[in-house]
Amino acid sequence: MAIAFVTGATSGIGKAIAVKLKSLGYDVVGAGRDRSKLNDLKMIYDINGIQINFDDLSDLERKLDGLAPDVLINNAGMMPPL
Repeated sequence: MAIAFVTGATSGIGKAIAVKLKSLGYDVVGAGRDRSKLNDLKMIYDINGIQINFDDLSDLERKLDGLAPDVLINNAGMMPPL
């Protein structure tokens, strides 16, 4: 089964893309910051979640080590502090 990795998968466009890819037969891994929303993705849609801090490169490298997705949807966005 093809693997899709979707950042920003806990809400909005990222969530919609993750759910659609799952319905198309992909094994979806969704990344986000909110553990409870990642748990909801797993319970409701059977989408595996990874809680990642994209500001911490060592955290990012450690959590994505060995993940080799066929599809990458880089949807996560950052708002600079005002």
